Amino acid sequence: MEGMNCPPFFDLAAHQQKASLPFSKKLTWFRSRIDELRVPWEHAHKKIVVRRRMLLEDSTQQLMKMRPDNFREIFRFKFDGEPALDAGGVAREWYDQITETLFNLDFGLFSFSGTDRYSYQINQYSDIANEHHLHYFRFAGRLLGKALFDGQLVEAHLVRPMYKHIIGAPIDLEDMQFVDRDTYQSLKWLRDNEDADEVGVNFSVSRVVFGETITTDLKPGGRDIDVDDENKFEYIDLMIKYTMFESVKPQLEALLRGFYEVVPAFLVSVFDFQELELLLCGLPQIDIDDWKGHMRYRGEYNENHRVRCE
Repeated sequence: MEGMNCPPFFDLAAHQQKASLPFSKKLTWFRSRIDELRVPWEHAHKKIVVRRRMLLEDSTQQLMKMRPDNFREIFRFKFDGEPALDAGGVAREWYDQITETLFNLDFGLFSFSGTDRYSYQINQYSDIANEHHLHYFRFAGRLLGKALFDGQLVEAHLVRPMYKHIIGAPIDLEDMQFVDRDTYQSLKWLRDNEDADEVGVNFSVSRVVFGETITTDLKPGGRDIDVDDENKFEYIDLMIKYTMFESVKPQLEALLRGFYEVVPAFLVSVFDFQELELLLCGLPQIDIDDWKGHMRYRGEYNENHRVRCE
């Protein structure tokens, strides 16, 4: 499993078998592996002291100077000048406030999903909004990794494709809607209809930056190659690749690097994207159709069984 930070003597077949287990059993296995990695308090631990008015600066400075193995130690948080000891409440407050600051739209790293206003995607223009954006994306990865390592929930939900990136799952057209709904609708229409040549698009994508239109070819000479019914599926695949990967490649690589420095990729790869969201954030909503499709009934119960509410 290339790029998955697999341990020596990694058993792929056994790992794939774990991925097919019920969520509760996968979670038990995951937590046991995390406990094996965790450094006992008496061996080493970290005290994180931050100023409220300099929360992001202090937090970033301290976490980014650490070695990856330091994140396996227990962290104790303290707000400078405040007497409160961290028995869990200070850590919870730190996670809430640092997440709110990091995912603030004005900070420029993230933007809202293409479908809602409660989940976030990478802002492809983050380099314009923040010159140190890659440093902060790596910090964001470490933050999410440490939260998962310690069983802390973060308030910021990511778009579905981000969870898929983290677990190494394939990205498809349906994922596009969470990033760019208009492009998703256009590509879906193109896929399901004929006479693609009448749409008038070619193998390039254009964006406006500071009033200047920048055109990127999806393949060599792309702006001179029109899309028709014979090549439209290649165009759709290249548009997915560009939108979901190439347009945010440096940011995505920095975030994933930070995350995997804390939690090895092979550990999270046993989960699906919904399970990972549940572990990191809790689920903001329930997909009823997905729930019905994966429901397994036992005993006398079936899909037509009447439920009495009192």
